[in-house]
Amino acid sequence: MIRIYCTSAIFLLFFACAQAQTIRVLDKQTQLPVGDVVILDEIGYHTLTNTNGQANITELADGLLTFRHLGYETLLIPKGEVSEVVELSQATVTFDEVVISANKWEQDLTEIPVSVMKVSREDIAFNNPQTAADLLGQSGEVFIQKSQLGGGSPMIRGFAANSVLISIDGVRMNNAIYRSGNLQNVLAVDGLTTENAEVVFGPGSVIYGSDALGGVMDFHTIEAQYDNISGEAFGRFSSADMEKTGHVKFNVGNTHIGFSGAFTYSDFDDLVTGSKRTSKFPDFGTRPEYVDFVNGVDSVVQNSNINK
Repeated sequence: MIRIYCTSAIFLLFFACAQAQTIRVLDKQTQLPVGDVVILDEIGYHTLTNTNGQANITELADGLLTFRHLGYETLLIPKGEVSEVVELSQATVTFDEVVISANKWEQDLTEIPVSVMKVSREDIAFNNPQTAADLLGQSGEVFIQKSQLGGGSPMIRGFAANSVLISIDGVRMNNAIYRSGNLQNVLAVDGLTTENAEVVFGPGSVIYGSDALGGVMDFHTIEAQYDNISGEAFGRFSSADMEKTGHVKFNVGNTHIGFSGAFTYSDFDDLVTGSKRTSKFPDFGTRPEYVDFVNGVDSVVQNSNINK
């Protein structure tokens, strides 16, 4: 009988100790177990909960226990008051207000967070560019790739063609479906009717769309004037590339309505290479033949000047 009592007492004592020393940590809101909770005593010893949220705190010293977990509020409980289940409340992380704004209206250059290069009307009149590509290239901040006279493909921070956007008075002139490589579509802009131009360096996708990856070329044309009837004519000849350009601009307006328009014609000669070559490469840069559209068919034509 004494043996039975002793066995029962030992069993009850072991059961009580197990119940007292093993705890389970749960999420207060979801009631799911929380693993890897650090339980720290005042001396510095600690233990961790397993994936089921269970931990044995037998080895921890009596006194205040600290329950810590990233994403939960820190909980302090005296060891003698720790129950079988401990609930942790999720921590609320408060961030400072973040405002993201984008707009397409006119702003002062000092108030925008991007690098912008501006070409004024005075710059255009002074530099007298042959094309809209030259208008940008003469600024010294935009590289222009040229493969023929009168041509030009702007490159902004290494991007060109469908990676840069051309905008005229807020109207998009190209998009991402255009081919890659270098394009001459900026030549569709008449530099002589441009009032001013701006180049936005870097991604302008927030405002203009995904095809403004490298930058934006924003051209502003001349504005119509009210109560004014006027006209201008302009002619230019350049012996360097045999350029012949004619330009006519006019403005008609009364008190309530105004209209301005312009016509420009330009013609450029072929690109010519030097005629003096080394004996090692006598045919370097020559073009003995070229392809022309004759009678509705692409035809190979012998070139009368192999240097063109």
